[in-house]
Amino acid sequence: MSKADIIFKQQLTDILFNGVSDEEHNIRPTWENGSKAHSKYITHSIVTVDPKDGVPIQTVRKIAWKSGLREILAIYQKKATTRKEFEDAGVFWWEPWFDKNGTLGKSYAYQLKKEIEFPEGRMTQFDRVLYLLKNRPMDRRMITNMFNLEELNDMTLPPCAFMTMWSVRGEYLDLMLIQRSGDSIAAAGFGGVNTIQYYFLLAMVAQVTGYKIGKFTHVVNNLHIYDKHFKYVDDLLSAEEYEPPKLWVNPEITNFYDFTDEDIKLIDYKYDKRIEDIPIAI
Repeated sequence: MSKADIIFKQQLTDILFNGVSDEEHNIRPTWENGSKAHSKYITHSIVTVDPKDGVPIQTVRKIAWKSGLREILAIYQKKATTRKEFEDAGVFWWEPWFDKNGTLGKSYAYQLKKEIEFPEGRMTQFDRVLYLLKNRPMDRRMITNMFNLEELNDMTLPPCAFMTMWSVRGEYLDLMLIQRSGDSIAAAGFGGVNTIQYYFLLAMVAQVTGYKIGKFTHVVNNLHIYDKHFKYVDDLLSAEEYEPPKLWVNPEITNFYDFTDEDIKLIDYKYDKRIEDIPIAI
């Protein structure tokens, strides 16, 4: 069985029995009809897996891993910030957050495409990570951070998964993903879209910098189940679990910016439930 499924079910159970409700509070998230999207949540969800645990993707339900891959390429490779750029990349789930000009403002990839004057030279923060991994792998400052407080007012949605921290451990490359908030059913439960897309990012960066995939740690500060999502929980907790798929990365790719969505594949991905049309809080 997939370790991701075991962890995901533990997270759901923890929220059900130990979570805190925000029902009494005046909250920001709403549903499409304008009603408040209340939730039950836990704080400080921290999960670490390594390659022996298999690809960290849920098999109790179908995860849209291809769309997740396209999104991570759109953000980290193409630096997409507009409706057209996302749609050209095959990503269509950002519609609720585009402003009147069809952009995300200064959120997400806007921060990644900035060139910054670093001690190593002028480059983007992600290119600096690639540079340090190749030239100074023992550096302890290999970080990307999209949560720029100075430009928060200009963001249509402050980034949820906003920080990566990279570490070399012998022949292995380890990645920690920091996420301020996460909808456990739609994307952020372990083994969901957020987990697998950043695992893909780890796999791609490891290959082009000469390392093996190492530990992957996913930190979610506030992991929640929205009120309209509780109806899915029993089905997910009772769903059948399968062996995780195998990951294939095109061995010919040596430059991160040459990857396409055809260069990453999950082989023999089996899953139980197909949950569609999940409402998204905005």
